[in-house]
Amino acid sequence: MDRSCRIASRIRFSRRAIRATLIDGTMNGCGPFDHSTLPHHSMSFLHHARLVAFAASVGLLAGCNGESVDSSGVSPVATENAANSATLFTIALYQFYATRQSYIAQGLAPNTFLHNRQLSDASSTSVTKPNHDTLYSIAMLQLDAGPIQIDTPASGTRYFSLALMDAYTNNFAIRGTSADNGVAKVFWVVGPNWQGTAPAGVTVLRSSTNAVWALARTYVSDANDYPAAWAVQNQLVVSRPAGTGVAAWDSVDTQKPPGYANWPSYFQYVNRLLKKSPPTPQDTAEATNALDIIGIGPAQTFNASSADVASIDAGAARALASLTGGGTQQAAAQASTGSNGWTGGPANVGNYGTQYTLRARVALNGLGALPGSEAIYYTSTGAANTSGANYDGNGVYQMTFPAGQLPPARAFWSLTLYAGTNQAQAFFYPNPDGIYALSYPASNFQFASDGSLVLTISHVRPAGVPASNWLPAPAGAFNLTLRTYLPDAPLLNATYKLPPVIRVQ
Repeated sequence: MDRSCRIASRIRFSRRAIRATLIDGTMNGCGPFDHSTLPHHSMSFLHHARLVAFAASVGLLAGCNGESVDSSGVSPVATENAANSATLFTIALYQFYATRQSYIAQGLAPNTFLHNRQLSDASSTSVTKPNHDTLYSIAMLQLDAGPIQIDTPASGTRYFSLALMDAYTNNFAIRGTSADNGVAKVFWVVGPNWQGTAPAGVTVLRSSTNAVWALARTYVSDANDYPAAWAVQNQLVVSRPAGTGVAAWDSVDTQKPPGYANWPSYFQYVNRLLKKSPPTPQDTAEATNALDIIGIGPAQTFNASSADVASIDAGAARALASLTGGGTQQAAAQASTGSNGWTGGPANVGNYGTQYTLRARVALNGLGALPGSEAIYYTSTGAANTSGANYDGNGVYQMTFPAGQLPPARAFWSLTLYAGTNQAQAFFYPNPDGIYALSYPASNFQFASDGSLVLTISHVRPAGVPASNWLPAPAGAFNLTLRTYLPDAPLLNATYKLPPVIRVQ
């Protein structure tokens, strides 16, 4: 280690020193760097101070390994790593607003429920991995003008849930069957800065952002059950309490998202989103300083002309590849529970805290996922006895539940098939029978004489297999999701194991 490196190593920087090196984890080849925490403030002068401090230090550091730095004083490596972290941090926010914009494009005003009156089918491609068990009701709330009142229905024994998500897709409230036992309730949804008192009998639900996604699910067993399910949906009402102003969409809400093909455009867009929905106090200094380094945030304006675009492109592309490429399944498996060829979601799905990579992955592969206490989803891409090969509908597969060993879910469970292998583009297989899922208790399953239940999955229904127990598959690749709603303790503590799917021919 030369003298300049030794000097830099001894400096170690104070708690008010530049945070850019946080993103590297090393000091440009001089050895490990102490990740001390600097409180984050959304003020531009602090961002400038960080960069000035880093510029002073980087004169020592750049010579340690010959790496160049740009005019801002941040090295290309630090910029690339900051872009990687910033992308992972903002993808959920981006996907939230992309969903919000598609809602607005249908001509809907803020704080208005859109009810889907039919179960999702093969034409449903607006959200990846739709379920075929519940009717969705969707509202995009805008809380800048004050509280919004939501009246939830008396659903009785029918499963109903209302999930309220902030702009970072954290579920800050789940109301309905699990919390309210099917009894009608009245809520005020309020933003982070609201101060006031709700009337007696009204429960206040506070969001960390003024933009909120309200996503309700109403169980329906079949087409004959639609009228009763619609009656429940019709009781779900949004209103404006006295004193709350009229909400309106602004230019950020209505802007069309640019996609992931042009990263400077992406960061210009999410910079506007961060001004509208700033990071929350729980977010780490490492994450918010990554935003500062590439020049985005509540107090920043992203300038693509002065940014190190090549390094930003490289870092952002690396982040997206880590979420959609071959490493995704391995990373998900390491953070999940499961066996017999099934992978269950991590415990903190739906309430992510500082797990930004998990949050981004779910935003791309299953936006709007419920917390495990409300529902647990299991996925499988290949049979347990085929050495890692993907499912292929030209074969015949069976899943056998021993007598008395159905998934222990208080509401219902379902097995759903999606065509292909891409979890981010997983939609129903458009089969002529219109069968997209098998569920209990809705499906009229035929049980074997010993009490076991055998489900068959194939492109053509084999002779002797009851139609009620058969799930049609494409003549090619597919993947499976098994959902359990209101899981009991054996599912929550992972002592219950789903049986494997076995290729039988």
